[in-house]
Amino acid sequence: MAGKLIVFEGIDGSGKSTQVDLLFQQIGSRVDKSKTFSSTGLGSRVEVILKDLKPTREVEALLFAAARLHTYKKVIKPNLNIGTNVICDRYLMDAFAYSCNSITRVLEGFVMNINSDYRKPDITFLLDIDPEVSLDRIQGTKDHYEKVDFLRSVREKYLELTEPDPDDWSDYFKGQNWVILDGSKPVNVIQSLVWEEVQKIL
Repeated sequence: MAGKLIVFEGIDGSGKSTQVDLLFQQIGSRVDKSKTFSSTGLGSRVEVILKDLKPTREVEALLFAAARLHTYKKVIKPNLNIGTNVICDRYLMDAFAYSCNSITRVLEGFVMNINSDYRKPDITFLLDIDPEVSLDRIQGTKDHYEKVDFLRSVREKYLELTEPDPDDWSDYFKGQNWVILDGSKPVNVIQSLVWEEVQKIL
């Protein structure tokens, strides 16, 4: 029996990593966790390339797609196939939210074509939060993604993707099991709501 794929999505500073770690501990056995861009090391190298070369948005999307696919093939899919549940900090929805929003404007068809052959999650938690609140949580120097206007456009795209029949040429997001949670609530409150939903699919 294949494992369950549990995904956390949301803008930077929404609390995804915290909830991934808490759920990982709560499930306890036959579970793995994955950060889409850093679980295999390729994502970290991509981030260095992006900082050094500052490519076009389309090239940026291609580099992220490569890192995402590498993690899916090397970490996520093999674990699911042997019955291990996998908790992901970002997944395919991230590609659309960050590349196809009102600021980056990369074509959705292009992004879907370079991000194909992915299993749909069993459940996706969107930690929705005001960008100004999320940015207050981020310590240190902020990168070019961590700007309030940009994160506002990403948040809008995420919410668009959660609609029952999103106005999108692709069927990938239709019928997905989305749970939208208020990311500004206390960590333990969100944890309790997450666990309540996860128990329904395990």
